[in-house]
Amino acid sequence: MSRRPDFDFSRALEAPFRLMRRPLTLIGWGAVVWLPFLFVIPFLGQFFPLPVDGVDVEVWMEQNLEGWLAAQVYSQLASWLQIFLSILVAAWATRVTLTPRARGFAIGMDELRYGLTVIVVWIAVFVLIFALTLIGFAVGAALWSLGDPARGLGIALYILVATVLVIWLALRTCLIAPMSMATGEFAVGDGWRATGGRVWKLLGLIIIVALLATVVTLFAYAVIAAIGGAVFFGLGGRIDFGADTPAQVTQDWIPLLAAAGAVMLPLLYLTGLGQAFSVAPLASAAADLAPRPRETGDAPPASSLDSL
Repeated sequence: MSRRPDFDFSRALEAPFRLMRRPLTLIGWGAVVWLPFLFVIPFLGQFFPLPVDGVDVEVWMEQNLEGWLAAQVYSQLASWLQIFLSILVAAWATRVTLTPRARGFAIGMDELRYGLTVIVVWIAVFVLIFALTLIGFAVGAALWSLGDPARGLGIALYILVATVLVIWLALRTCLIAPMSMATGEFAVGDGWRATGGRVWKLLGLIIIVALLATVVTLFAYAVIAAIGGAVFFGLGGRIDFGADTPAQVTQDWIPLLAAAGAVMLPLLYLTGLGQAFSVAPLASAAADLAPRPRETGDAPPASSLDSL
């Protein structure tokens, strides 16, 4: 009997680090993710002015309640748009992981297929969470008549079982979207079968990748904060930590804007790298486990900017 093919664990771990060699692509991905807020934030000041010196914050909130609510609506719309753009960027990161010479930016059937499978998987997981929550209310009501510690142990056991079921479903469906990109067709069945017998291995992969991403992110934020602080204070910027209103925190706008400009590209790069960490390992695993190659052939080669 032939041995079942498996994915290369080491190559999956290395996948996001290989994408670090494309800095312009990662910066572009980060810009796309933050695009909704880059458009919304400049307009928020039109809804209400910042509090000025001598104005009580509670009074200011009452006077500008309508504008504050409008700003909240626009921020929520931007958040939803950011979710969809994040799915698009995840599709690009998956494509580049599967085909290193592929373009980092494209919109076509692959991206649509990837997005639809991601949404379907999310719906399936949320439906399970909703069903388990309803069952949990029933279980809680049934156990409520029991005295302690039986009631507490029963509720804790149900929460543990429900959590395991949600994690299991998430792991069993985690390769459906990248498998669809790898095969060039909706691969719900192939993605489900590919995770069979590999739940623990995939869980270990995700945990190690999450730890690596945390270390990289903390280190990167420390470097970015140092750069921003050096620029701000180097240009004579001052911060009043005892300020009563946001407008009083600093009046040194030139150093503040200079510091923001200095850290913008690193922050965008870090955002794109975060997308790479979230999908590249699973895309690498899907490539190893794909039952058949794409029928459409290789993706077009990368442009000169994408390959930088």
